[in-house]
Amino acid sequence: MTGAGGAFGPADPGLGRLSGCAARILERQGIRPDRHYDLSELGVKKRKHEDFDPGEAVRVLEQILEDPARPGSAAS
Repeated sequence: MTGAGGAFGPADPGLGRLSGCAARILERQGIRPDRHYDLSELGVKKRKHEDFDPGEAVRVLEQILEDPARPGSAAS
């Protein structure tokens, strides 16, 4: 889970840099993420009024799946 923080709302130190909106949505559902990913740190640029790039989504997913700190990964 991730968000940009800052530009979208304050970062919650307990959640990392999740946007305030995403954090509130998760909290209302009783969900607290174990780990978050800041998509901007993975090279994703925010694009207003545009759909995501499927190729970029695949690239980012591969990076996340390769993260040894990711819960459920072979290295964790």
